[in-house]
Amino acid sequence: MPIATNSVVGSVPQGDAGVGSATNVVAIQVGGALGVAVIGSLLSTRYQNHIASALAARHVPGAAMHTILGSFGGALTVAARAGGTTGALLAHAARTAFMSGVQVSMAAGALVALAGALLVLARLPSRTARDLPDSDEVSRRQSPVPLQGHLASPTSLARQSRP
Repeated sequence: MPIATNSVVGSVPQGDAGVGSATNVVAIQVGGALGVAVIGSLLSTRYQNHIASALAARHVPGAAMHTILGSFGGALTVAARAGGTTGALLAHAARTAFMSGVQVSMAAGALVALAGALLVLARLPSRTARDLPDSDEVSRRQSPVPLQGHLASPTSLARQSRP
């Protein structure tokens, strides 16, 4: 993250560094929120489809099915209450469905990350040694600007404060 932030802030003029930094923070927050939403939706949808097809041939009461489809933890709770072979089979089906959802959602996340990396490699300008400023130019840029005439002297401030 620090390298990406430096790249964003370094790509804008120095006077716009605050705008570049703010844009970077917004992109991170929006990307994080969308990532959680999309990955969570993929996981949930895959889990529900997988567990529903696994239980399609069995008679499961409506309230129990609602709890099972609602979450992995709910399915394990129903499995623990059912106990015996039925509970063990339900717990196994829930674990299998959950891991199937994890695999699909993580694969989607990995594909998006790979696409982002390829996009950055293709679009980010590269800097070679000939593009970098020489040491004399850097020292000229970083030399202090004389402030004479820009700051008030202590005696002029004292005169201004008198009535």
